[in-house]
Amino acid sequence: MKTLLSGLFLGAACAVLPLAAHAGLKTEVFVETSVVGADGVARTTRAPAARAVPGDQILYVLTFRNEAAKPAEGVTITNPVPQGLTFAGSGDEAAPLVSVDGRTFGPLDRLTVRKADGSSAPAAAGDVTQIRWTLPQAVPAGGEASFTFRATLK
Repeated sequence: MKTLLSGLFLGAACAVLPLAAHAGLKTEVFVETSVVGADGVARTTRAPAARAVPGDQILYVLTFRNEAAKPAEGVTITNPVPQGLTFAGSGDEAAPLVSVDGRTFGPLDRLTVRKADGSSAPAAAGDVTQIRWTLPQAVPAGGEASFTFRATLK
């Protein structure tokens, strides 16, 4: 079975959107900060994103769960980059494809944006509006697959 899901970020909360009876998508949002301990070593801490200020690093963790009795094949997950955030990369081994217009997806270094004067320019991280992952293998019945991306609060 082929599955297409989209996750949404609503304010500082997340929405879980089961778009089909056989699948669910859980989205968790965290704020990451670097804290220097008494030993002088910097460590990254992660807390649920109840509050964030400009410059904070936001981590999204999307978890797809196959609730069907058979494997889910061709799973594609598309997630918007919420307004007010700048895409800062993915923590996944297989880099996701990104979009700057909601229609064309590809590696960021291959995308362009149209400038006000009609000319084109290379797309930058701040131009990314959506992120898309396509699983190369089936998710077994009852199985899960997770994806992550980072963004910076403007």
